[in-house]
Amino acid sequence: MNDFRTRVLNPALIPLGAFVFIGAFVFAFSRILLAVPKDGSVVVGVLMAGCILFAAGALAKGGTMKKVQRTALIAFALVLIGGGVAAGAALGVRPVEKHLQADVTIATASKGTEYAFDKKELDIPAGKEFGLEFDNKDSGTSHNVHILSAPGGTSLFQFPPFPGPAKRVFPVKAIPTGIYFFQCDVHPTVMTGFVRAGNATGGPPPGPGPTGTGTGPPPRPEPTIPLVAKGITFDKSTLTFPAGKPVLIDFKNEDAQTTHNFAIYTDATLGKNLFVGDPVTGPGETVYRFTAPGPGTYYFQCNYHPQQMHGTVKVE
Repeated sequence: MNDFRTRVLNPALIPLGAFVFIGAFVFAFSRILLAVPKDGSVVVGVLMAGCILFAAGALAKGGTMKKVQRTALIAFALVLIGGGVAAGAALGVRPVEKHLQADVTIATASKGTEYAFDKKELDIPAGKEFGLEFDNKDSGTSHNVHILSAPGGTSLFQFPPFPGPAKRVFPVKAIPTGIYFFQCDVHPTVMTGFVRAGNATGGPPPGPGPTGTGTGPPPRPEPTIPLVAKGITFDKSTLTFPAGKPVLIDFKNEDAQTTHNFAIYTDATLGKNLFVGDPVTGPGETVYRFTAPGPGTYYFQCNYHPQQMHGTVKVE
């Protein structure tokens, strides 16, 4: 029996036990990586790589390792496995990011400041989800693609504007067969076109022109307000919005390698935030969309440089 244990059982159990341990270790560690934010997962991964290297070096000492060292390594492994399972159960995990296939592509074809898409007609599949690839070739300028039922009509699909040069793929939910309209929300008067879903026939969808008929530019019910950040200051200290109406802030950050944003609060004490825009690192541009509060006087600032960049919002 001793020979069997020494020559057969132990050699078989060692790799089997190692396989089980590695599987449990990888699973627990993956729960930790999925539970923390993306940037945090990079830090955790680097630290864990260093711990694994240290543990491998310690195990390489073999029989010369002290009992207390061996016990510490085993305890560390058990804590890691238990912590990973606990983190996954308590915090949940991020959904696995799937690779999207680009079924439909569109890009910019601007010439200087004459912004334009590379196509006026966009053919898309009807009745099923698909991937839309947008290639923004305009350095430092933000664009997006917004599909609507007609100019000024119901929104069917859109993604936040992002500055170029950059290329991204977005999932688009099923759109029925038909003719639709698309635009860039940042430059809606010059970057437009129509969408043909499935085998739909006909020309562009009708839209209100200068006299209320025809296929003129889409209406702009939302006031678009330009706001520029340059030299760690806003170019405006007072903004005026119509009460209870949708507002578009065309925000440009001209400070290279510097992050700014736009945020509205009830007052300078920051007692209650009414809107906080995503940060933009310059040079960059984005469009903030929100609904103005009720009549009154409010406070706006850049949350990254509040001492230098702030002002007053008047809602009428």
